[in-house]
Amino acid sequence: MNKCALKLPKESDKILQFKHFSYKENVPFAIYADLESILEPCESLGADNGLAFDAMLKTTGVQLELLTDIEKLMFIERGIRGGVSQCSNRYAKANNKYMKDEYDSNQESTYLMYFDINNLYGAAMSEYLPYGEFEFLEANEIENLDISIFDDDMIIIEMNKLEILFNKSIYAGFCVLDISKTFLYEFHYDYILPKFQDKAKLLYTDTDSLIYQLNVPDIYEHIKEDSHRFDTSDYEPNNIEQKNKKVPGLMKDENNGQIMLEFVGLQAKMYAYKVHNDKIVKRSKGFTLASVKKISFDD
Repeated sequence: MNKCALKLPKESDKILQFKHFSYKENVPFAIYADLESILEPCESLGADNGLAFDAMLKTTGVQLELLTDIEKLMFIERGIRGGVSQCSNRYAKANNKYMKDEYDSNQESTYLMYFDINNLYGAAMSEYLPYGEFEFLEANEIENLDISIFDDDMIIIEMNKLEILFNKSIYAGFCVLDISKTFLYEFHYDYILPKFQDKAKLLYTDTDSLIYQLNVPDIYEHIKEDSHRFDTSDYEPNNIEQKNKKVPGLMKDENNGQIMLEFVGLQAKMYAYKVHNDKIVKRSKGFTLASVKKISFDD
């Protein structure tokens, strides 16, 4: 057996002093660290985003290209836009067997469904994203692409600063925003419309959600049938199998199986709906909470 000397830490060695803060902390254990793996949160954008981003770069070894061509930079900046938010139909009322006494069997069976995508931007960030070798295409290369141009956009840019530091990978954020839209479009155009055709009416859409009127005998049977598309973890276990909890990119019933009775929408970010348990949900962006509370559903 080899002999070795074990040196125990002194009391002064059990104090951890923080570089960026003016206090010390007792640590009841020894700390071992590979200095190359240490990332300092205070020098990042924040513990929730900058630190995670730095850790991702270290783990993957990806080298992000720094854009130095102002034309490329402005081309990407002009393409950054948020999600689509609009009210397509202003009013809808449900009528189905789950409404019990309120159900009228002489009328067509109708469901109002509020679908929301799990972790939309997280799902988009899980896709392949660009990181370098950006080049503009020649005119003949663009003509050979399968694209459709609907109309020209007018863009006005006002720049006040004489010097601007562009040191962020805005092309990654640009792609995340556009990829995230494809999740919504795929669900609507590749699933809802082919499956339900004229039985489906889009009432409202926001960045990560869709509200439908679906004229079918039982929408929950369709969700069971296509459960691979949905997060059903919050449904009652005796109705639909609980699965796909928090899986990014999957659709979830915002009301968790509670029946939506009525929907009224005035414009983007301004709508309200009733749920079967006498719950009324009101959304009105730009108004104070106190003023929204004073507005009734009938208003």
